[in-house]
Amino acid sequence: MTRGGPREGRNRSGGPLGVGSVRVLVPDRQTPAVEASLLTSPDECEIVMNDVLVEALGLDLLKPGHGIWRYRDDPHERERSSEPRTTY
Repeated sequence: MTRGGPREGRNRSGGPLGVGSVRVLVPDRQTPAVEASLLTSPDECEIVMNDVLVEALGLDLLKPGHGIWRYRDDPHERERSSEPRTTY
């Protein structure tokens, strides 16, 4: 995932950062950026997406616990793997 610069400042104590651009980077297609509300949480150290963002990005979560997903328009047999976990 890439994140565009938020329109408001960083809030390390948790709460809204503003609105930014989110896109999924994959080697076989150019993906559109989607505007999303960016929030921080003192209890989270990795990126978390809600159901509205997942839908806006056109993702189908096949096995979320294992990081297996595909785009809504991918062939039915296509399975993509998430990148290894990154913490911030």
